[in-house]
Amino acid sequence: MKSKKSLFFSISLVVVTLITLIAVMIAINKLEADNTAWKGIGGRAYGIIQAYGQEDMLYFYLEQSAKYSAYDAIDVLAYEGGIKTSCGSISDKQKYGYTFWNNQTQWSICPPNVYAEFIDYFDIEETYVSDYRANVGNLPKNNYKYLVQDSRITGISIKPAMITIYTQRQKEEIPVKWDIFRLWSYINVQEPDAVGIYAIKPSFSVDLDYNFSVYDKIASALASVISDCDSLIVDDVSSCIKSTVEAAGLHLDVLVAQEKNDVFLLDINQTNVVLPEFTNRPGANPVIRIGVYVP
Repeated sequence: MKSKKSLFFSISLVVVTLITLIAVMIAINKLEADNTAWKGIGGRAYGIIQAYGQEDMLYFYLEQSAKYSAYDAIDVLAYEGGIKTSCGSISDKQKYGYTFWNNQTQWSICPPNVYAEFIDYFDIEETYVSDYRANVGNLPKNNYKYLVQDSRITGISIKPAMITIYTQRQKEEIPVKWDIFRLWSYINVQEPDAVGIYAIKPSFSVDLDYNFSVYDKIASALASVISDCDSLIVDDVSSCIKSTVEAAGLHLDVLVAQEKNDVFLLDINQTNVVLPEFTNRPGANPVIRIGVYVP
């Protein structure tokens, strides 16, 4: 027969066990609720790693956006004949729809500054990065100076982009499976704690696989056209223009249309260049459209 003392001990043990089990369930419940908060050891280090991840994403986005913008600008540049020249008249452009590289009073060729014109039409800030800025919000506006060399475009960041370092994730509702009062509940994790700023200058440099020197070669060829394809020298000026420009190299296929005795319109197809799938005219060859006066 058990004594009163042993009976009291058994009851006490049951009570202590129940209290312990309840405490363990509450602790497990709390851990599950905080499983995404990670405010404990390593929280700040994890936040820094997350910031590095955002940096990598930003650089990747910028490089891809630079390619998209560059090829769109290359296509516009070609269609507009290099955009504008110092000697081509606006009235000629309006009349014929082509940019003229000389005029009737200045026969010598004056090609456009293609690199400067390209940068003017390289609208990465407005077309592509604006979407990223609207969603992420950490990239300054009007933040780049551009440099074009051969087939490479480089964007030099002026102001830093700020990436906030957090100690925990964003606020969200987390389902808790074990709750001593309810079968299921939702617990709101508190707002993230910002512990620092990671500042970077997100410059970029991408190879476009496009040779801007084609415009210089065309300008040199047209200078030869003025002297070698004069109607007093050759019988077929159009054929002379075609063969002279195509001889400049770089896989050019030239279509020449004669509007008047001295007005010629050139469609110069760059057959070795195909615009990528993400551009305005995917799979097409950029065609340089130039007007020229030949005496």
